[in-house]
Amino acid sequence: MGRVYFETDCMSLHQALSSTAMDRGSLGFLFREAKYLMHLGFFEYKTMYCSLVCNLPVHVLAKAGVCGVPDSEQI
Repeated sequence: MGRVYFETDCMSLHQALSSTAMDRGSLGFLFREAKYLMHLGFFEYKTMYCSLVCNLPVHVLAKAGVCGVPDSEQI
């Protein structure tokens, strides 16, 4: 894949992956490694913040999946 867009509803994660502001924090090594791997793996990448309201259907589906019975079929 050449051009990839990553969307997140976590503003802290978006800031950590799109700048060097959090590289010196306790989890800085993880952010630096993630940025390095994205730089190696993709021609162009961009992280974007998407508010939780935009992700509401995804969260509803995830909640339904968590509440389901293991090995049962859900529609």
